[in-house]
Amino acid sequence: HNPTSLWKWSSFNNTLNYTRPILHNWVWTAPLPIVHAEYAELEDTGWTPALLHYALLEAVRIYVIHIRKNVEATLDEWYPSPQIPVRLSFQKYGPERFLELFQDEVEYHWRRGYNILLGTEAFTNIVTFPEIGVDLLRAFNDKVVPSNIDDSDVTVVILYSKPKVEHFMKQWIYHHKGITFHDWILFGKTNMYSTIDALGMVELIYEHTNWNIALVDVKGVEEGGWYMPNYIACHIMNEITDVAAGGNATGGNAPYCDEQEGLVGFDDEEQDKVPYVEQNWTKDSNIAEEALVEMEQLFSEFDCQYQELIQNITTSQMESESEAESELKNTTNERSRPRPTRSRLKIYSPSGTSETMSFCDLLNANDKDGNKHDYHPTLEKVKIQVEEIVKKYGPLVSTTTT
Repeated sequence: HNPTSLWKWSSFNNTLNYTRPILHNWVWTAPLPIVHAEYAELEDTGWTPALLHYALLEAVRIYVIHIRKNVEATLDEWYPSPQIPVRLSFQKYGPERFLELFQDEVEYHWRRGYNILLGTEAFTNIVTFPEIGVDLLRAFNDKVVPSNIDDSDVTVVILYSKPKVEHFMKQWIYHHKGITFHDWILFGKTNMYSTIDALGMVELIYEHTNWNIALVDVKGVEEGGWYMPNYIACHIMNEITDVAAGGNATGGNAPYCDEQEGLVGFDDEEQDKVPYVEQNWTKDSNIAEEALVEMEQLFSEFDCQYQELIQNITTSQMESESEAESELKNTTNERSRPRPTRSRLKIYSPSGTSETMSFCDLLNANDKDGNKHDYHPTLEKVKIQVEEIVKKYGPLVSTTTT
């Protein structure tokens, strides 16, 4: 999901006249020297600061790779691929100074009492490169998050999509550059298998940090009629949820959250509420429906290795909510009511996650009958199996008659 709306709605002090804050307590972190360097290079591509944090994660990755090599590198050596032009912001500041500028910016706004907002799909790098995933997390914590921010103040939002094959096909749609889904899988250079491993990200972050994790079930959110940025603003960023304290208290001018209407009270080109719409993902894919069904099953089996993790999250979440509800019932003074306690991990709007776990239960039941499954596949193994599925069915052959 594109982070553009959250960037636009947040506070962002800049000279490019991009934004009009709606989420006044949140700052989209974007150091102006880096913004200007990126803008000067990428203006013709429609670049906005919503895309800046991709460069941030790229800088973290470069830093990790060369720290692991324990070498002093030139800028050209720092850059991961000789085929890719070095970013102007890296040329001007170097990756290490780039990270210092970001950390200084985060600390500056944090000290002023703002919440910090970072957003990019590039965070999937932690599972794309499993051999350095833990180092990426540590480097992000050391080089981007200032020391005066506690781990308990950090929340990582991870989206879980279902059907998973549809989410995978979106990567093809965004990156296919004129080739079919069939050919993209077999010959494309951007097969982004890490995008199916949302639960792997949850596991890695849970085991190697003390950050909070919000696992947002995309299917549940869409079935509830929410536009994803609105949902995140209302349910995770804890924007105003009381109409009386929001719009009415300020003459109807302040945005507020409403369970039926979403984030409302402002004019924006984005719809406040977007209904869930079924889409035909097989159009122009040149791949058999049977192949997509097998791929979906493969992706679901892949997620079964995380079943215990999800069950622990669900149990902890239920116990936490039950404890909070009990405390509220036993408290008579409205002003002294405790804030509800919560687990480090929380699933929001579970639907697709529940569907996957039910599938895994069925798979476990079949195992008792002797049908053993590999519950710990790697993404590389999944890639090989997907290619085998595609080769088995071959491309769809279209014919025309005259």
